[in-house]
Amino acid sequence: AEGALIQDLVADNSPAAQAGLKSGDFIVEFNGKPIKSGRDLTSQVADAEVGRDVEVKFLRDGKEQSAKVKLAE
Repeated sequence: AEGALIQDLVADNSPAAQAGLKSGDFIVEFNGKPIKSGRDLTSQVADAEVGRDVEVKFLRDGKEQSAKVKLAE
C-alpha cells in the first residue's frame, strides 16, 4: 500500500497532534497530492509554506478521514 505510517508523534503540541492525528494513522494524501511513502511525505512537508493550513487525508481503523493541519517550523 502507498502512504506513510505515523509511528510516533514528536510532541503532544505538534501540528499533527493538534490536528487530531495519532500514532498508527496512515497518511495517504497531503495538500491534495497522493503520498507514496514516508520519504514522499517528508519531501511534501518540507516544500510546504510554514503557517499555511493544509488538508491531510489518512486512514484510521480502515476508514478514510481528513484533518486540517497548520504547518509550523
